[in-house]
Amino acid sequence: LIKAIAKSTDSVLIRSIGSDFVDKFVGVGAQRVRAVFEQAREAVTNAAGKKVILFIDEIDAIGCRDNMRSDDIESSRTVNALLAEIEEANTNPSLIVVGATNFIDRVDKALLRPGRFDATIRIGLPDISKRVSIMKCYAKRYHLDEDVDFEKLAHFTEGFTPADLEFVTRDAGLRALNGNLVSVTFDCFVQAIDGMLHSLKNRGDENA
Repeated sequence: LIKAIAKSTDSVLIRSIGSDFVDKFVGVGAQRVRAVFEQAREAVTNAAGKKVILFIDEIDAIGCRDNMRSDDIESSRTVNALLAEIEEANTNPSLIVVGATNFIDRVDKALLRPGRFDATIRIGLPDISKRVSIMKCYAKRYHLDEDVDFEKLAHFTEGFTPADLEFVTRDAGLRALNGNLVSVTFDCFVQAIDGMLHSLKNRGDENA
């Protein structure tokens, strides 16, 4: 999604991961935060008028409240460095900072206050029509059998994320390859979906 936004707005995209800023050694996390924001500022200077989007995935990894102890000074330093950099970035109209998380309840509340990550957009699971479109998009790389009916397959994938659907499509292609088939069949997709449903069930049991 963030790649599509950057492309459609002709912006420069810099991607980082929250877990990259987590370190037990004193000052390392904060130093890494400052370094990636400095990279973004340099990109603004060199972008010839284009916007620069600094995307931080897994933002919950920075100062995650579930893992953070009251005496965890290093985590506090990293969060404070991030807060300072975001507030400075907000003064630059050419630099946009975006974070993503699957666990909004774990994100430090200080990061969600006005002037920081103050706009929250929730991306829900795709409905049946979107699941059809997603599978068709990923399936373009394969030679499909005439019996493949994505509308019918989509009924079996309720609750799947786009990443799950990508995996299903890739798995169906591998099943066709391993079976020495000349094309990816409807049955290949059904088997791949069954495998994903089993994986999702186990994932749910582990999280119970």
